[in-house]
Amino acid sequence: MKRTIPFLVLSVCLAGLVVSLAAQAPGRLVMFADMALFSGNGQPRNCFTLNRYKVGEPVGFRVTVVDGATGQPAADAEVVVHLTYGGKTVDVPARYRGVGRGNLTPNQWTAKWTVPADAPVGVIGVTITAMDKSGRSAEWKPFPNVASHLTIVNE
Repeated sequence: MKRTIPFLVLSVCLAGLVVSLAAQAPGRLVMFADMALFSGNGQPRNCFTLNRYKVGEPVGFRVTVVDGATGQPAADAEVVVHLTYGGKTVDVPARYRGVGRGNLTPNQWTAKWTVPADAPVGVIGVTITAMDKSGRSAEWKPFPNVASHLTIVNE
């Protein structure tokens, strides 16, 4: 009997720990992203990867969010593109494309931002964040080399 009680206490504690850990989402979110010209279907340069845009051009953000534990798309994630320019930040929510008809790249989020007239010439700060229903988050930023950042040009 003396050995049974510690064993039961240990078993209950271990079971509680397992249930607690199982309730938390395992792994991390992993995010990949790029920018492309979203000029529309049938347009000659549609979906070309670019980082230099003029006022009025549509900047497209293509994002993939993966559950790092399973390798599967994190379809429940909320993805937002954050653009910083002219002393303000504009948040552009991304839309999950799933695997339905017409999706050339399944399980991708996309966001579109048309460069406004008040956007200054120069580099625009971009970060993309994702958060799933379990509270896990990820952040994407362009490479540190400023030549690869979103840039507004006159030409």
